[in-house]
Amino acid sequence: MCIAEREAMEAIDSPFVVSLKYAFHNPSYVFLVLDLMMGGDLCYHLRNSGCFSLDQTRYYAARTLLGLSILHLHGFVYRDLKPENILLDSEGYSKITDMGLAKYVDNKARGVTGICGTRGYWAPEMLIHDEDGHKSRYSFEVDWFSLGCCIHEFLLGMSPFRTDAAKNYGEGFDHTTRAGKDHAMDLAVMEMEPDLSKITDDDCRDLLMGLLNKNPHRRLGSKGFQEIAHHPFFKDIPWESLHRVPPPFHPGKKDNVVRGSELGSFEDEKEIGTVRLDAEDQEFYADWNYISKKGAQEELVEYFVTAAQAASQGQPSNIHHPFSIHAFKPVTIH
Repeated sequence: MCIAEREAMEAIDSPFVVSLKYAFHNPSYVFLVLDLMMGGDLCYHLRNSGCFSLDQTRYYAARTLLGLSILHLHGFVYRDLKPENILLDSEGYSKITDMGLAKYVDNKARGVTGICGTRGYWAPEMLIHDEDGHKSRYSFEVDWFSLGCCIHEFLLGMSPFRTDAAKNYGEGFDHTTRAGKDHAMDLAVMEMEPDLSKITDDDCRDLLMGLLNKNPHRRLGSKGFQEIAHHPFFKDIPWESLHRVPPPFHPGKKDNVVRGSELGSFEDEKEIGTVRLDAEDQEFYADWNYISKKGAQEELVEYFVTAAQAASQGQPSNIHHPFSIHAFKPVTIH
């Protein structure tokens, strides 16, 4: 999974996707150094506010649409879109993160297979089997279904397939158990038409009807992301300059998480600490190291600007200290 994530992130350089700056490894760990996103994720902010305004929804949906389109352009289907995977930086600009389930789409194989992502956001074609019991193949259209789920959640606070109606959908099984609710949500994804009556904006309601179409070949976006971008809901979005449009919300640099103590804390860190890469692993990760040329240049500029500002104020400067980039050798700068 980590190899696929690294390959996807190395291929993408976009203001709408969290960027990979460096990758390196030691005898015990492999590391990915990514953009610092201090603004928290959209799930956290949804919990705080209950829902987003129509303008906020349009802004985040537009940026997410372009992030997905860049992934698709490079041949990757994302497969895990949800508010938790849309991060904000300290100024409020949103980016897609977590490429762990992204997969390159081999056109010769006519798509990919497997249930991936998070229940209540994945598309119906992920759950379908043919007459011989083989898993259905799918492609980029699954991401547009997930985008529809997210837009619904932005406006109403919940994915249409994680509501009480979805958890109680279907008959002949126990809806009070976790397994029963999971089964009901999957049935709802495949069969239930979501109630969009609370969506008061006509264009938004029409957009959701298109994105949440059960048939991937008739789903809005099946002919390309431009089909979504040209929808009336996005008529006021300046696509060419969207990366510079000021965000509707400024989260600042405070701890935008449920508890600040969670930062840097991992439940299974003791187990992780016992893992050690053997000789075969080291060979497998021989090409893991990576330095983003753009990222290195930006860091160098920031480093020298900070040092120069310190010097101009008469403060000690470590401008002659060796730049940390040397710690990553040997490596090819991309």
